[in-house]
Amino acid sequence: MTRKVDYYGWGTFGDNFSSRLIPRLTDNFGNSYRRVNFGPNERVNGQVRLEALHPGKSVGDLVVFEVPIDKVEYLRLELPAGNFGGTGKLRLQIPKTMIRR
Repeated sequence: MTRKVDYYGWGTFGDNFSSRLIPRLTDNFGNSYRRVNFGPNERVNGQVRLEALHPGKSVGDLVVFEVPIDKVEYLRLELPAGNFGGTGKLRLQIPKTMIRR
């Protein structure tokens, strides 16, 4: 990678934030979980709104969702690549052992 890109945090809320750039969390039963909204003026520690991502560097981000049901076996997280200038989605499966309540 030889150019920097703007990274728009997956936990960001705002009027100009496209619905196609919002992450999605589901469980093995097909339940969907909403992101937790702390308000447009609240700054959540660890959450990125907009940051320049330079070649060879990384950025940490925090996305908060509502608590999943107790009997969940795994969660599936879809993160839109459009948040960093890409296309498609990053898909992750999170086992029950990694879920923090």
